[in-house]
This record gives sequence, structure tokens and C-alpha cells, in this order.
Amino acid sequence: AWDPVENAGLMPWLMITAFLHSVMIQEKKGMLKLWNMVLIILSFGLVYFGTFLTRSGVVQSVHSFTASGIGPMFAGLVVVSMIFSFGLLISRRN
Repeated sequence: AWDPVENAGLMPWLMITAFLHSVMIQEKKGMLKLWNMVLIILSFGLVYFGTFLTRSGVVQSVHSFTASGIGPMFAGLVVVSMIFSFGLLISRRN
């Protein structure tokens, strides 16, 4: 069975794989531009979220580092980066 830290490492990989497949459609047919931007933003956020899970001690895992007090900073970084990224995406939608 996979533990939560391994799952957190898999999620950005799956998002980026979806992006790579989707960007081929964008290049050929000119569609899915907004979807591709959302996939990249979510991939970026999932990398930080995985770091948060690993470093904060929120989940118990063989691969986690619970002695670190950096977890709340990463949680804030995830929230701020997602708000900023989606805000930028909405403001530059056209």
C-alpha cells in the first residue's frame, strides 16, 4: 500500500501528464488553452501541497518529517500561490 507522501508525489505527476496530452490538442486544434493553464496551476499547487504534507506532520508516514516547524509556512504558500495564480488567470483570461 502506498502511504500519503507517495500519493502526494504522484498527484503532480498525473496532472503534468494530463497537461502534456492536452497541450498536443491545443497545438493542433487551438483549443483547451484555459484548461491547460488550470492544469499547470494545479500541478504547481500540488507540488507545494505535497511538500506541506511531507514537512508538516499532518499525516503519519514513514516518509514524513514531523520535527520540522515549516508546515504552516507551506500551507500559507499553497493558499497564497493558488489565489494569486487563479486571480492572474481570471484577470488575463482573454
